[in-house]
Amino acid sequence: MEAFEFIGAHEQVCITCSVILCETGIPGTRCSQGCIQSNSGNHRSKREAEAQTSRHSISQGPLHLAKVSDSQVSGPSLNLVFIVGCLLVCGVVIYRTKRSKAKYQPLPTSETD
Repeated sequence: MEAFEFIGAHEQVCITCSVILCETGIPGTRCSQGCIQSNSGNHRSKREAEAQTSRHSISQGPLHLAKVSDSQVSGPSLNLVFIVGCLLVCGVVIYRTKRSKAKYQPLPTSETD
């Protein structure tokens, strides 16, 4: 699952988000509620205030985006084609050597007259 996707023609971007830090295993904190869409239930008890911090803003960047060329995206890599070709040649050689060893030969008979 992708969290976000870069769009547009920007070569560099900055990512900023707001987080709340909580102690693990303590029920009733904002973190134990999981992701919510609205800020409607924004009331805290005294115990919740001790187990979690206020909002912190985190920013990272600038991130430089590298464009992928069409040749890298469109087809399989040259290494993969080479490896598959070598495996096919080895398979044919092994098949032919096993096939050539399995010729019919007359069985010796031990008829004593």
